[in-house]
Amino acid sequence: MSTALNGIASPPQTRSRPQYHYFYGSTDSETPGSPQMSENDTLLGESLVPTDNEEDSTQTRSRDFWQVLVTNGEHIPNGDSNTKGSLLDSYYDSYQQNNYQNEASLSEKLSEDQISTSCCRSNWNKSGIRSACESSYKNSSFARADDSDACAWSPSSPKANFSNGPTPPPQIHSPYPLVDRATYNDPASEIVNTTLFAPALLFTKGKVGLGSRTSSAICPVLRVPFPTGAFWTNLVTQPSSQSGLSHPIVAYPYAFKWSDSNLQASYPAIRRKEKGRSIRDVFQPDVSFGTHEDITRRHIMRFDALSVTTRFYTTSQGYWESYIVHGSPYITIKYSSATPVLEALSTFQRVMCPFDQAGNYYDGNEDLLIDGLSKQGNRRLKWGVCNPSIGSGNENFALLRGVQFLLQTQENMTWILFSSELIELEFDAVKKTKIVATNSFSGILRLALIPPTRDTSKSGQLRLSDSTGLKRLVYHAGVYPISGTVSWDFKSSTSPAAVLHNAVNMVAKETSLISTKTSSGASNVGIVGFKFETEFLNQNSNSNLQLLTLALPHHADLLQPETMLTDTDFDLEYNCIKGKMIPVVGSTWTYDEKLVSTMFDPVATDYNNTLNPNTARHILQNVEADLELLPPMDSFGIYSYAKRTARLAQLAHIAKVVNVALPSEVSQSLLNSATLKLHDSLLDLFFGNVNDELVYDIKFGGIVSKNGLRGVNEDYGNGRYDKHHFHYGYILYASAVLAQLNASFVGEYGDWVDSLMYDIGYHSNVDSGNVDAMFFPFSRHVSWYDGHSFATGLFSDVNGKSQDSSSEAVNGYYGAYLWSLVREPVGASSQTTNFLRLLLSMEMRGAETYWHLSPTSSKETSSNLVYGNSSVFESNYMVGKLGMLNVECSTPVSNELYLVHLKNLLPVTTITSELFSKEYVKGQYEHVMLRANVSGEWKGYAVCNHAIIDPVKAWKEAQELVSVELDEGISKSQVLYFVNSLLGSGNAPVSNITLREGDSIGQSKP
Repeated sequence: MSTALNGIASPPQTRSRPQYHYFYGSTDSETPGSPQMSENDTLLGESLVPTDNEEDSTQTRSRDFWQVLVTNGEHIPNGDSNTKGSLLDSYYDSYQQNNYQNEASLSEKLSEDQISTSCCRSNWNKSGIRSACESSYKNSSFARADDSDACAWSPSSPKANFSNGPTPPPQIHSPYPLVDRATYNDPASEIVNTTLFAPALLFTKGKVGLGSRTSSAICPVLRVPFPTGAFWTNLVTQPSSQSGLSHPIVAYPYAFKWSDSNLQASYPAIRRKEKGRSIRDVFQPDVSFGTHEDITRRHIMRFDALSVTTRFYTTSQGYWESYIVHGSPYITIKYSSATPVLEALSTFQRVMCPFDQAGNYYDGNEDLLIDGLSKQGNRRLKWGVCNPSIGSGNENFALLRGVQFLLQTQENMTWILFSSELIELEFDAVKKTKIVATNSFSGILRLALIPPTRDTSKSGQLRLSDSTGLKRLVYHAGVYPISGTVSWDFKSSTSPAAVLHNAVNMVAKETSLISTKTSSGASNVGIVGFKFETEFLNQNSNSNLQLLTLALPHHADLLQPETMLTDTDFDLEYNCIKGKMIPVVGSTWTYDEKLVSTMFDPVATDYNNTLNPNTARHILQNVEADLELLPPMDSFGIYSYAKRTARLAQLAHIAKVVNVALPSEVSQSLLNSATLKLHDSLLDLFFGNVNDELVYDIKFGGIVSKNGLRGVNEDYGNGRYDKHHFHYGYILYASAVLAQLNASFVGEYGDWVDSLMYDIGYHSNVDSGNVDAMFFPFSRHVSWYDGHSFATGLFSDVNGKSQDSSSEAVNGYYGAYLWSLVREPVGASSQTTNFLRLLLSMEMRGAETYWHLSPTSSKETSSNLVYGNSSVFESNYMVGKLGMLNVECSTPVSNELYLVHLKNLLPVTTITSELFSKEYVKGQYEHVMLRANVSGEWKGYAVCNHAIIDPVKAWKEAQELVSVELDEGISKSQVLYFVNSLLGSGNAPVSNITLREGDSIGQSKP
């Protein structure tokens, strides 16, 4: 990249390459290091006042991704794309020479342990007596070893030590059977196109041998666990049509598709389709990026929680890559020896220099259609920024030479294009479809939409010359993001924030992953941080120039006000499906996320003194009846099995609570029976004695169901990583309950539960260059930028990613959080527990912000920014499905509005009454539920919903329920217990309880 060019008042005729003032704006009257500049040369930005966050520190150049491999500071020299793979291979080779056993030793252990594992699985004793071989099966792990070109099964391998030396190759540490999904006719090659990943990202060195269990050699797809919930997975799943175009990915405010030849960019919010029950932003390729040269191949080069980088290689040995980063108002493309081509959706109506010598932007004068044509030479343009090239020889072609250009399309969209280097663009003023560079180019192009102004007094017409938002876009164009890092920490509300850490140094603290303590202790606040890695367009750019990004409504509630620009400072309005986006200045965001206070069942402690004896007998009587209703469970798919197991766990928990409050032989017997049933139900699942066994998918790195592997749409897409937090949350909740009832459960079977916890809530492996000893992706379903999860896995989704049941997502992390509490002797002090508590808190606030609609809200919060503050849409009170390009008040099976609400209520647990505020439910019940004719299976949830605002009436309604008619995830006992917990110290009215004659359940022991 050449040196930055400074603007000069008038062009010296002898200079072949004028010096340009690159970033077109300054907060000072002079730019340091530019003695030639005059006052007139500061083209824009002289009136800008930096926010408190703009000059916090000198911005330094970020290092290339491959320059530092995150391995406790282990450095790899920067190299070109052809050497990066070999550098990593060398790194792994150096590790295996010092750390791995020889192949013969591994094979010997493999045979021995595989035999014992097979014996254990075939001689499972359902009576509860487990064979001694469980231990070897439970403690086995799968190590990806690079020695002798073999991935080896490594039983009982030691956990990684991160204190010294390079990070070891990752391990698949899970007691579930390890499988190659191709065995079930669903190979990874039919799900993702692995040729679209850069070779350095692929796991290409070594093979996996599983000895006697299978003759296949299998290895993971990537060197890191595949981030199946990442926003960019549509880029590598099956294309949308024969054209080869992918389904869209969304990095707000833009959406993107790619094919073998180009990258399409869209601003979908401008084509919003709104109906009473849905809002949809439509993807159209507003601008497509390509090159004059043919493309030979394309790759994803790197990824993290906030970004993905794509690259196209050309026949001229050049390339161009895009940095697709959440929240960037610019589309950023880096070219290396390639000739840029921009193509419009329909036509470019105007391609011109943005402003004249006086600094006035073009604002719709029809006499000035296109600069650079011989018949359009009236404007006196600012030399040094953009000028017509002389002597094109064809009056139908415009030639513009400069570093800043204005583009207007037939769809009435205005874009501003920035270039890091002097570039000449040719525009066919007859066809008007393409803009082509006249020569090969090496540098950065940044394209930003200039959206409509917020100022309605201008009748929808934006005067560019007056726009403070445009001035900001110009001023901040000189710094661009290439990637992002998520970080977090914890504090008490009265203590100062600790230093944020990401998953790498978190793992360094936690060599045992779940047992290391932290000093946070009574933390009740999570500190979430985003750090965008940035580069400057030019080496002479102002080193204090700060990044401009856009925040979502839920960010706006918590980010520091001084980092956000006001409507006066930024009069443009970017939107996405979630609503209005707020401009933020600075490459680092931090905000405090209040952590939920609910742990297990705080009401249960009060029952010791307040539980009405008749109420206790009535609830326990129903528990006894509900336990007798349990059908054999081994024939169900994983979702139904999980829901029924969680239902059983609640029955066991209720029996325990009542037995503690009013102990008796009968209640103790009932508790023992429920505990044994729960114990066998979980162990049958862990050891595969069910119709739908859980296995570990080596290819992508996660726990999946066999039925999900056998059928793409079986188990609601579990085999392709849809809705894992829904499914496994139930099992995690049930396991946490059993751990409180059976002290030995954690020690004996904790590894099985841990795998499910890590599958949905792992705290490391944050990007494509970071892998540790546990081969699970970073918080699989969580979109950290969106502030909640998406349920979509490796299915192509026309809306990018989406999720329906917000409450099941919340309960997924609630179950994981509860399990971490019983897994840790001092639960709340561990980083794992706090991390899961943070995921739970984020999911709850995401649900409250984007699912719980409130048309009557008058609060000055994010609720006024969401979904355009549409009173018609918000009158539905609940979102049924939220995607990255659509939001609907419906469910996959029904448009009944009450079903939308109840699907986003289930399951009913202690966290339910914290997720739903009384204020919200009051409006929802009056406008939706009171008018609904609720069908039988949903009535239990409807009663619980009513109980949040009126538990007395709900108690009466609960008496009419019949358990066998209810949904498989709830019972009459659960409804009675939940409603009674909301009644307070008075408990349920005795007059509403009917006891059987001679009932003695709950009588005190003599």
